[in-house]
Amino acid sequence: MDAYVGIDLGGTNIKVGLFTPKMALIDQDSSHTEVERGFDHVMEQIAAAVRAVCDRNGLSAAGVRAVGIGCPGPIDVARGLVVVAPNFPGWRDLPVRDTLRGKFGGVPTVLENDANVAAYAEFRVGAGRGAGSLVMITLGTGIGGGIVIDGHVHRGATDTAGELGHVTVEVGGRQCGCGRRGCLEAYASATGTVARFREALGQGRASSLAVSGAAPDDITAKDIFDAAAAGDALAAEIVDVTARYLAVGCDVIVNLIDPDVIVLTGGMVAAGELLMGPVERYARELFFPRPKTHTRLALTELGGDAGIIGAGLCAQDLFETSAS
Repeated sequence: MDAYVGIDLGGTNIKVGLFTPKMALIDQDSSHTEVERGFDHVMEQIAAAVRAVCDRNGLSAAGVRAVGIGCPGPIDVARGLVVVAPNFPGWRDLPVRDTLRGKFGGVPTVLENDANVAAYAEFRVGAGRGAGSLVMITLGTGIGGGIVIDGHVHRGATDTAGELGHVTVEVGGRQCGCGRRGCLEAYASATGTVARFREALGQGRASSLAVSGAAPDDITAKDIFDAAAAGDALAAEIVDVTARYLAVGCDVIVNLIDPDVIVLTGGMVAAGELLMGPVERYARELFFPRPKTHTRLALTELGGDAGIIGAGLCAQDLFETSAS
């Protein structure tokens, strides 16, 4: 049996997917990244996870056509390097692609940014299938993004296109984890949403979460969205502001790229219509007339599997390109 391997490397978990030549998912597995143990250990963790899923399905290394891996942080695609991974201490200019290729016996291997592979998956087989262009916004601890135009991932001149979380939405505004001020991520990520809610509590604002006895440091974005759904006025206000800033981000995307579809993914989209409804409403107010009626906003269809699917699709593209 021939197969493709797609790998999604995260700060907490490594996910591996095994795909048929027609990109049907055969099997998948997950293991802890253990990033604190260093680069070499993580590379061996990845190799072990791939071997495990292959062994479970009776597949030898010779049966793997190609391997794709999505990694966080700025990537040098041509050289196969992770330039820097903010949540991976000490990861700077590391040869992820060539290290894995060596562990897999020289199997063709491609490295891509994790948000890019997820966007590519949504474009090919998810919420953007049939579209000509797509931008994906990832909503979690931070905000990231991926861009697909005319069927190709748009990386930019330095492989850093799509850093949507660091579009400035308030000049001189809130401090962002990147060191700058006023970034979208500082306002509309899960972290930013929680920070604004905790500040409101600190200013004496009333909330059912405060009455419940929850310690401010323990409140999560999910808690805030759940409270908003239950009628908590402060939580609803915070969610509404998050949605307004995300709409501003969507407007920036539309004005610069004019995609057919913008897909939202990540942990925060579990809120569903509670988040998507106001984002959609505010975005339509901001968009120019033509994109107002054309550009589609959608929630992810692939969810947490987008990373392995996109990495597998990149592996398939690499194999077919090298074979032609």
